[in-house]
Amino acid sequence: PGTKDDLFSWAAQTHNNVLKTEPMSDSGTGYYIMKGQGEAHKANVILDIRGVVCPGPIIEAKKLLNGMKPGEILKLVSNCPGIRSDIVGWASTTGIKILDTIEVAAGEYEFFLQKG
Repeated sequence: PGTKDDLFSWAAQTHNNVLKTEPMSDSGTGYYIMKGQGEAHKANVILDIRGVVCPGPIIEAKKLLNGMKPGEILKLVSNCPGIRSDIVGWASTTGIKILDTIEVAAGEYEFFLQKG
């Protein structure tokens, strides 16, 4: 009986999100959970660039990171097809550290990038 309360409490503490509940045929309840809803890292700057095609997100992220101090974190939000592999390649050649990658919706990502 306490599953619902426990689950919602757990989700809040672990930065996950309970999307919906659904009655099941066996009188139980199904829970749909999205991993990673919530910021795992505190971003100094947020760049929400959904709708911009590649390489636009990387170009704009580079501009912002150039003005940031070492150790600061940029949260980049993008839904550009191919962005995940592009970010990995770019980060490995520039010394940018990818702290976390969260798929918040199908094809939409949040990248937490730390300036080296």
